[in-house]
Amino acid sequence: MAHKLESMVEDIMSKIGTQNITCSIFDMIGCGNKETIHSAMIGFLINPNAHEAGAYCLQEFMKRLPTGINNAFNHKSIKQVVLEYDFGPVVIDKHPKGGRADIYVEDSHGYALVIENKIYAGDQKCQLLRYHNSLEDRKQPHALVYLTLFGKKPSNYSLGSETPEVTTPLSANAVILLSYGTINEWLSTIKHKCKYSIKYNIEQYQVLIDKLIMEETIINNLLSSGDNYFSAIKIAEHIEDCRIKLKRMFIQDLKEELSGYVTDEIEDGKIVGLRIDLESNVSIDVLIDWRLYISCNEPNLLGFHLENVTWEYVGAYDEYNFHDGSSQVKRYLSTREKGNPVIADVANFLKSRFPLKHQ
Repeated sequence: MAHKLESMVEDIMSKIGTQNITCSIFDMIGCGNKETIHSAMIGFLINPNAHEAGAYCLQEFMKRLPTGINNAFNHKSIKQVVLEYDFGPVVIDKHPKGGRADIYVEDSHGYALVIENKIYAGDQKCQLLRYHNSLEDRKQPHALVYLTLFGKKPSNYSLGSETPEVTTPLSANAVILLSYGTINEWLSTIKHKCKYSIKYNIEQYQVLIDKLIMEETIINNLLSSGDNYFSAIKIAEHIEDCRIKLKRMFIQDLKEELSGYVTDEIEDGKIVGLRIDLESNVSIDVLIDWRLYISCNEPNLLGFHLENVTWEYVGAYDEYNFHDGSSQVKRYLSTREKGNPVIADVANFLKSRFPLKHQ
């Protein structure tokens, strides 16, 4: 069991790398999983009239598509960029048509680039075939792009080959596959041409893409075998106990680091901490709930202000996150037997921030 678990973790880490995925503005407002947000972001950037970078972003995007498509499309002269483009009512018969495409770009010569964006939503019946037929009926040259996290192929359900009444399904070769890994590469190329506010938003968006790719990679790995899946179940069964033990370990190590000062342990449900007396006859509580923070019930006696009147985080908002994991928590576990520098950092911060009372 231990060997299988170790092998599973190593496999996951080899796929997602060692990068630290942080929290983005999209996570904070809870819209990171909505495909409309992704389409809006991509649609804005490829629209030459939406920002000061002009046609550059679209030109770089087209370089990620086959050469023939790039050469046929006039990315210097764009007629329209439309989200949720309406091809008309959905019709499912021998010649399906209609529906709404996620992103529609048309150049001044009438060439259309249609992007169907799929992250979590499933394919709709004859979806790509309907878009293709709608454009063919208008005798409009076009390219269909199927954008997914890992560049997977569209289903036969979307191509129309699983619908008996369809006379001519769409060939999978008629669809251009694009991954969010490629989108991320594109974003890295174009962001330096954008003004700071847009560049910052692009970087936030890249954090979101990294997170989505990492999450899906882990899920796919856990579902790749029965051993992986059932190992994950066992981990999930014990994760809360593991979090509590981690908090206790951290507080015990901090207490030992502060052995020359007056301290007392605190545990209230899932909150674990240390009460530390100050020279001013007031005490502070160093607590871990989800994150590491300092609390004081008599802040007026401190002689200075805590950031939120009665409490403040240690470090940045998510720097010491013991629930979801963070850079400092990972560093703490990795260096605990090698001098424990994270505990030393916290102890030194407390000594410099507060007049701790000596024993």
